[in-house]
Amino acid sequence: MLATGTLSPTWPSGGLALCTAPGDQYGAKLVSDGAGGAIIAWSDRRRGATYDVYAHHVLATGAADPTWPVNGRGLCTAPGDQFIANLVSDGAGGAIVTWHDIRGADADIYAQRVLASGAVDPAWPTNGRALCTAMNFQSATTIVSDGTGGAIVARLDARAAGSYEIQSQHVLASGAVDLAWPVNGRAICTATSDQASPTVVSDGAGGAIVAWQDYRGGGTSDIYAHHVQASGALDVLWPVNGLVLCSATNQQDYPVGVSDGAGGVIVSWSDPRSGNRDIYAQHVLASGAVNGAWPTNGRALSTAGGEQIFPAILSDGADGAIVTWHDLRGASYDIYAQRVARDGFLGSPEPEIVSVTDVPNDQGGWVKLSWNASYLQAAPYSLVSSYSVYRSVPPSLAARRREAGSRIVRMGEVDHSFARPGEFFVTVATGTEYYWEFVATISANFLQRFSFLAPTAQDSTAAGAPLTAFMVQARSAGNQHWESVPMTGYSVDDLAPAAPAPFTGQYANGGVQLLWGPNAEADLAGYRLYRGTSASFAPGPGNLVSAQSDVGYAGTPGSPYWYKLTAIDVHGNESPVATLLPTATLGVDGAVPAELAFAPPSPNPALARTTLRYALPREATVRLTIHDAAGRLVRELANGSREPGEHADAWDLRDASGRAVGAGLYFARLETSGRTLVRRVAVSR
Repeated sequence: MLATGTLSPTWPSGGLALCTAPGDQYGAKLVSDGAGGAIIAWSDRRRGATYDVYAHHVLATGAADPTWPVNGRGLCTAPGDQFIANLVSDGAGGAIVTWHDIRGADADIYAQRVLASGAVDPAWPTNGRALCTAMNFQSATTIVSDGTGGAIVARLDARAAGSYEIQSQHVLASGAVDLAWPVNGRAICTATSDQASPTVVSDGAGGAIVAWQDYRGGGTSDIYAHHVQASGALDVLWPVNGLVLCSATNQQDYPVGVSDGAGGVIVSWSDPRSGNRDIYAQHVLASGAVNGAWPTNGRALSTAGGEQIFPAILSDGADGAIVTWHDLRGASYDIYAQRVARDGFLGSPEPEIVSVTDVPNDQGGWVKLSWNASYLQAAPYSLVSSYSVYRSVPPSLAARRREAGSRIVRMGEVDHSFARPGEFFVTVATGTEYYWEFVATISANFLQRFSFLAPTAQDSTAAGAPLTAFMVQARSAGNQHWESVPMTGYSVDDLAPAAPAPFTGQYANGGVQLLWGPNAEADLAGYRLYRGTSASFAPGPGNLVSAQSDVGYAGTPGSPYWYKLTAIDVHGNESPVATLLPTATLGVDGAVPAELAFAPPSPNPALARTTLRYALPREATVRLTIHDAAGRLVRELANGSREPGEHADAWDLRDASGRAVGAGLYFARLETSGRTLVRRVAVSR
């Protein structure tokens, strides 16, 4: 099944046949191979009257691994029955498989390691390593990785006459039983009466937490748990014979557990305390205490009518859990599921980021972050009073800050009400580690939808738009907090620089000198100068003369040319074009120009006077006027017929009444043959 919900086209329709050997195959269990495929183990009766244990590897492509034997690898073909296989990844593409084994007089527990190659690990004994061969019956194995290629196995043990106890054993990746643990296993619980249905969860430190249903209270069972450390010793912080998770009336059973990501465990079970069976869960901390934020005897995940039984559990990736179960609230059994967050609230108490979008028409560096409120903000909870915004930073930057003495802590280890800009926190979401920098806190103010303009860690450039992840944390007045699923976005610089101005230049004896005023934009990267043979040429890579950061250019093109100049910023935005025909290039040896030309005023800026030069391709009526920055007419310099060729009119920087004009920006306007050309004149005083 693909993430889109569709069946993979590379897998056979109706499923892949992994084993079609004679006899029955049943009780298949599987574990990920770490590469999109899986290793499957089962009980197999292909040899006749007794069952053996086999395994096979299916690739992510939907094909049986051709390096493994057809119909699977035999892990144990000893006399007697081997059945009820369980397995866990060895962390190297293979697996450790356990089973019940009746090669002797009683059922014992054995294990075997199969490598990624499909071979049985030669360091392990043929037909498996005996984990427990004590007298009487051992059964109901459950297995978890020890984090170093081995496994911890929990089971029921009937060696004590008249009752079942909870035992566990540690087998190393080498195939040896851990000598620090007692022979035949560590007793987890030896309380009176029976214990049943063990489930084991890694503590993340080489040990495990085991939960079970326990009959020590009389005719009904309760839910207990205990912690066995990597050394094989029971955790002395936990009660002897285990911590009670639920002692409500009637019989609680079928416990299943999952790590809370912090050394504790979330356990779920079926519970008939209200009559019909419902689904409950409880959170046990690494310290051996029940999480005080959860109700005594557990959080109800479903109390619908009818029976809810056989829960299964999986981490939600945020230190909580997702639980699914068989549900008889209707006419027949259906499948239901519920999420319980780490603090015992159901569903999604976290705020939900809706979008991270670019802020339009800005210089980049900012995004608009929008999110929906946590349901814990409203009655009857009324817990959330504010929201904190966090921005991701690259791990390399976090490492440099750590080396410089900055504190980087796991989210939730400190009171975030004292968070300041520049502080870093770390979280793991959906398997990805994020380093977070506090940005701001926003009051809840009874709103249901929030928006905030947030700075990005990196801005878009001509090379691409790097993503910045954001997280929103809902906070209570105390130190409770709920983090959203991160969402990424990027900013775009939408504003190009202004055209460089003033743009002036002179041409003489085959050489040209150009000068322009510097741009003031903070994100300016430099300038691009283009050269062409007419005023209408299009700037492009083929006529690019120079890409530079300074505001002048000198060259020897050998002939007069038109020049076009742009400014460009660090994000690749290019300004409008400033066009120039340098002084002394109007006309060539008195020849009539091919098209109308209007040179920039010279000098410019002007102190006392400036000359306006233009060239006509044919005889035409010309009107040349000066206007101020508001567009008002200041002076008319020419109005009448002109011969083809080059012309020049001087302006003495006075208006029509003879008064000197003030300093500022003015515009020379040339009108002829239905066209209008404009040049800027800067007057200095």
